[in-house]
Amino acid sequence: MTLSTIERMGGGIALLAVIVAGVTTLRPLLVPDTAPVQTVFRTLSSLEPRIVGLAVAAVTGILLLTLLLFSRPTKATDETFRRLRDAPPETVTVTGVDQAGTEFDADISAGRSNKRDQLRKIAVAEVAFDNGETAAEDVVATGKWTENRPAALFVGDEVEPTLFERLRTWLDPESEHQRRMLATIEAIETKAEEGQR
Repeated sequence: MTLSTIERMGGGIALLAVIVAGVTTLRPLLVPDTAPVQTVFRTLSSLEPRIVGLAVAAVTGILLLTLLLFSRPTKATDETFRRLRDAPPETVTVTGVDQAGTEFDADISAGRSNKRDQLRKIAVAEVAFDNGETAAEDVVATGKWTENRPAALFVGDEVEPTLFERLRTWLDPESEHQRRMLATIEAIETKAEEGQR
């Protein structure tokens, strides 16, 4: 980006003002002892410091405002943006792509439902030893067949998960599914051991 003439002039004046202020503050003996300089020093020393500070702030503000109002972007940048807007350097080359992992997700979902169905049938068969086939379906569906809550959730259709259980499923569905499946296997084993006594 190139600087405009006004921006160069403003920058030069600001740099000169900083240099003069620095020299007069740090090395006042380096300032030439001429009549105009003496007049400026006498005038400034007779003023109250607060007024001098306000005057410097006002002059700086006016300079900055002038720079902001009268400086405009150069035509080169406008031309570059217009050219890139008309003919962007990159374009879309692919129209339709399958989302990665969709087949894998479908396989996992199918496997999940198969495992759930298999474990549900085993749980119903285990409960049927005590309660009969028809009652076993209802007992497993409502989750009353075990005190193991994750197992009851896994195979029970009428078991309502708590907010905490929903949150766990939402945060990490894979590990929660695995946890519930293992709990169901454990509950079925416990039920089978109880039936053997």
